[in-house]
Amino acid sequence: MATMEDVDILSAGAAPLIAAYCREIGIADIVNDMVRWDRDQWSVTPGDLLVTLIVNLLVDRAPLYRVRDFYENRDLDLLFGPGRVPLSALNDRHFGTLLDRLFDANPKLVYEAISTSAIVSHHIDLRQLHSDTTSQSVYGQYDRDGELQITYGHSKDYRPDLK
Repeated sequence: MATMEDVDILSAGAAPLIAAYCREIGIADIVNDMVRWDRDQWSVTPGDLLVTLIVNLLVDRAPLYRVRDFYENRDLDLLFGPGRVPLSALNDRHFGTLLDRLFDANPKLVYEAISTSAIVSHHIDLRQLHSDTTSQSVYGQYDRDGELQITYGHSKDYRPDLK
C-alpha cells in the first residue's frame, strides 16, 4: 500500500485558468499575425511562447532561463493543447527571439490589439469611464452640459476649493 511519502502531489494552481483566458481572447493568434516569424524555423509559434510567459509571470514569475523549470511538472497538453508546446522549446534563446520580434512588431500595437480583443470578447461597455482623479486639478473652462462631470473631491494638496 502506498503511503503519502510515495505520492507526489502537484497542484495546477491558476495556470489552466490563465491559459484558458489567453485562448478565449486569442492572444496567440493575435501575436502570430503581428510578429514576423517563419513556420518552418519555429518549433512553437511566437503566440504560444508568449502565452507560456504570461502564465508563468502570473503564477510564478521565474526568470527566462528558469521558465522551463516552472513547466517541468505541468501538463503542457492540458494548458496549451496537445503537442502545441514541447518542453524542449521553453528556453531562454526562444524567449529572447520572441521578445526581439515583439519589439520589432511594436509592443504598444500588440498590447492594443490584445486589449481590444479582450474588450470585444467580453462586451465591455466603454461609454463610461471611472477614474481616480485625486490630486488632479482642472483649469480653464469646460462644457458644463457635456457628459464629463467634474466634481469636487478629496485633494492631497489640501485644496478643497478646486475641482
